[in-house]
Amino acid sequence: MSARELTHLADRHPLILAAVFIALPLAAWLCGRLHPRGGGGGTPWKYFYCLLVYLACVPGMFAGVLTAYTLFRRREEPKAGLPKLPGT
Repeated sequence: MSARELTHLADRHPLILAAVFIALPLAAWLCGRLHPRGGGGGTPWKYFYCLLVYLACVPGMFAGVLTAYTLFRRREEPKAGLPKLPGT
């Protein structure tokens, strides 16, 4: 699967993509409401917060690597529907 095919796949399923971007902040907010004030450093909660950080950071790092690969290795411009700048 190429980077372009992955982008088209994400473009065809916007609800799944939106659900992923909404689920992590919602889970963090919900976790903050479940434990008592000042109790977020306790044993079960610190592991849950750690899991949320990994679930947010790993896809972000993958997106950065994929963008760098697409731009520098393949010498392709990302097709994001952005208007072209004058003179390009």
